[in-house]
Order: sequence, then C-alpha cells, then structure tokens
Amino acid sequence: MNIGINKDQSSLNRLCHSVFPSTPSFRRQKNVLRKQKNWEKTLAAKKGRRKEEKQRKKLRQAEESGSAPDSPRHSKRVVKAITRERLLGAADGGPRLCVDLSMTGCMSHKELSRLAGQIRRLYGSNRRAARPFHLYLAELRADSQLYRECVRKNAGFENYVVGVCVRVPAIHSSRGLVA
Repeated sequence: MNIGINKDQSSLNRLCHSVFPSTPSFRRQKNVLRKQKNWEKTLAAKKGRRKEEKQRKKLRQAEESGSAPDSPRHSKRVVKAITRERLLGAADGGPRLCVDLSMTGCMSHKELSRLAGQIRRLYGSNRRAARPFHLYLAELRADSQLYRECVRKNAGFENYVVGVCVRVPAIHSSRGLVA
C-alpha cells in the first residue's frame, strides 16, 4: 500500500509543478533562458564590433597607402614581381650594405640560429623599403653551418636577391658601399 501512495504523491507533485510555475526548477529554466539571451546579445555585439574594426582597418590601410578604399589591389604575383624588380634595381644602382659573416666559425649553434633570424628580418625589412639597399653577405659559403641554418629557418633563402662575397670588400665611398 505504501507503494501506491508514493505513486500518487509523485503524480500530485508533477501536477503542482505544472500548475504553479514558481517552483525552483521553473526558476532555473527561466535563469538559463535569460543567460542564454544575454550570451547571444554579447555574441551579436562582438560580431558587430569585429565588422566595424575591419572597416576601420581597411580605411586606415587605404589612407596609409594613399589609394582609394575601393580601388583594385594587385595580385600577390604582381606584388612579388614589383618587389623583385625594386631589389634588382638596387643591385644595379642603389646603395649597398655589406654584412660581414667572417666570425661565424666562432659562434655556437644558438648564436647561428639567431643570426639566421636577423638576416631574415633584415632582408624582409629591406624588401618592404621604398628605396632598398643591395645586400652583400660577405664570407657566406654554401657548405657553412650558417648557410644550412639560413636555409632551414628562412623559407626561400636560396631565392633571396643578395650578393655573396668571398671576402669582406674594402669600403669605397664612390661605389656607395656601406660596411
């Protein structure tokens, strides 16, 4: 008999919960829905801010480059070709910069790795410059540990537009060589 009473009480409890929504479970559901709505509002606001930031960034880049925001941009291939032409033009008649690598034999592996990173950053900033230097890497040999490290760390190092000298050249101001 006790079992039958418990069944009746549980059905009565269910009936009460459906009739009187002020029970704790209903409040929890209400809180969950409220929090979910707030989260959706937050996500929508973030999306809107991202779109606005993209537009501002696009306008800022257009102002820096001096072109209209809707003007067509060059393809990656064209930009690479223009950059290569500028670097080759610097090799013909631009200022020259020589990096002396004669002391690499005394460097540890960690120092050579850092030097390879510095060469990468130097080449990258020179490539983006409006009037680039022609770079000379003095005493860089293909069989050296530094060369292997540069190839390992710098993608396309073999294609860099740089001059390689067997020994450090003397400074000649008439040629515009900077050491």
